[in-house]
Amino acid sequence: MGYVVLLGVALVGWGGFKKLNFPVPALLGPMIIIAAVKAFGMPLHSLPEYSSQFFQLILGLSVGAKIDRDKIKFLKGVFWPTMVTVIWTIGFSVVTTVLLVMLTNLTVPTALFGGAPGGIAVMSVLALAYEEADVAIIAMLQFLRLLLVAVSYPLLVRSFAGEGQQETAATDQCESELGEKLTVTAYFGIIFSGLVPGVLLIYFNVPAGGLIGAILGLGAANVIVNGRMKFSLIATLITQMGIGTTVGLRFTNQTIGQIVDLFLPVILFSTSIVLSGIALAFILRKMTKWDFATCLLCAAPAGFSQMISMAGDIGADVLKVSFFQVVRLLTVLLVLQQLFQWYLH
Repeated sequence: MGYVVLLGVALVGWGGFKKLNFPVPALLGPMIIIAAVKAFGMPLHSLPEYSSQFFQLILGLSVGAKIDRDKIKFLKGVFWPTMVTVIWTIGFSVVTTVLLVMLTNLTVPTALFGGAPGGIAVMSVLALAYEEADVAIIAMLQFLRLLLVAVSYPLLVRSFAGEGQQETAATDQCESELGEKLTVTAYFGIIFSGLVPGVLLIYFNVPAGGLIGAILGLGAANVIVNGRMKFSLIATLITQMGIGTTVGLRFTNQTIGQIVDLFLPVILFSTSIVLSGIALAFILRKMTKWDFATCLLCAAPAGFSQMISMAGDIGADVLKVSFFQVVRLLTVLLVLQQLFQWYLH
């Protein structure tokens, strides 16, 4: 019965936030409404311990499906802009982490995963693997940044309206023609290729191993077979709701009080990160000569899915945006997390 009540609350949160056109409603809706219900003293059933590992695997598969041969080929023509983006992601994340630790009472894991430009879902799942990380604070840091991006970037693009839209349409058409349609057998074979390394890394207690293993395994298989992999939207929706529910259950009255105390520095840091993304966009534009909307979303320090969705809305080149967002996400997972592990040991 406890799980039924928890599911009902999560569904109400998702439905309400979707109706209000909030970004990532399946994640933010359950997270915020469950936190609010807990704040009013209503007891809610906890999810099983293995649920976070399950969410790692599914989220990893959904991200890995976005790695394909198109992006590997695309890398050859944008090597130096890609390197600039990687260096910016590492450097600014480290600087942000150090400043947050020095100027607030946040732990190193909380500051790192809250400041890294990886998106709400991925950073929340990563943080679940570390006891010292406050997942609720991390989710709120990521949410505030996403909100700033969602509000400010379309306004910035309006001053450059009309640029690059023909290029975008051509690229999208070209992208749709690349890759082979997958048979049912090939589809599940690629899924299996992501699950195996993910499960193995979980078994060997690698932090966030399910997420990393699933991304790399499925991405590699997708590139090898040159497939057009489309991951189940229902599975993604369920995973986002699960992550939102998990994070919402981590909220306490102490957490809410801490968020209030941190409000001003968090706003300042979030604004500085967004401004740095805008600065990077101008650098990418100078290096590539692409339209401003595309460069802006390539450099945006927010979630992958939300930036791809926004790219379609404002006329940016979806292939280029998805490539740079994948690069940023892999940098966070494969470089920043390893630096963090090295620091802890």
